[in-house]
Amino acid sequence: MWWQSRRGSPVVDRRKARIAALQESQAEQVLAWDRLEMMSPGAFAARLDELLKRRDGEACEGLDDVGEELPIAAMSREMCQDLISAIAGLVHVYTDYSVQALIDYMDNRGESPDREIVDILKGILINEFGVPPEELANAPDAEVLEMLGEHNRDNPHWSGVLPDAFCVRVWTRPGASGEDESCKSLGTRHVNLFEGVVTYRHLFTVNGRRDRTRERRDVASTYADVKLLIEHDAARFRERSPYYFRFRFSPEDGLWHPIELVHVPTLNDHGPGFYF
Repeated sequence: MWWQSRRGSPVVDRRKARIAALQESQAEQVLAWDRLEMMSPGAFAARLDELLKRRDGEACEGLDDVGEELPIAAMSREMCQDLISAIAGLVHVYTDYSVQALIDYMDNRGESPDREIVDILKGILINEFGVPPEELANAPDAEVLEMLGEHNRDNPHWSGVLPDAFCVRVWTRPGASGEDESCKSLGTRHVNLFEGVVTYRHLFTVNGRRDRTRERRDVASTYADVKLLIEHDAARFRERSPYYFRFRFSPEDGLWHPIELVHVPTLNDHGPGFYF
């Protein structure tokens, strides 16, 4: 008798209705993404300038309104071109992935592996994978990253980009702080829809040099939030799911620096493993 009343309780019924509605919304979103045309990374990179200008001022699904929006048209030509290079470079890195390609990309952005993080990764290799400490004592950063990546079988599994879902929102905020760069404001709608998110820690630093504009409250910091809808390869069942990048522009070197990355997987798992 208790079991029958439990099954028919209003609380259980509401929970079932909520789950059914959520699953229906998820299915509708996945189907909408499945209808979009895929483009090769090379073709996407070649059209980035056009896509960026065409998306200027359009609403960006999944990119939250944070800070004061800066129109693409208001950016300098150099600033805009470097943003295109920064986005295209990451797409190439993660489509034809290797640790060295990522290190080369970051080096072109004026960044190198964070020494503190590399030391943490060495500890993981020693304690979890049994790598002899002497083998890592003088190992180059790239070798440490490569070794751990092989143990973890890292692979982004990217195979193409869905250009119709691509969008960028550039925004400014006076006086940058760590809170300004929180990835909590990236992809909120899809995070809530699929009830999951993978956050990738940035393993690089601007070659040990601090960007002093970040410490000044009187200087506005400029960010670019980028949404990329990616089709993965057969290893991830051709899953289509969004990635959200945040870049910060440094007036000191005139470059856009990647600072945040989140992925919203639709396969109900932890998503692919790789470095950022």
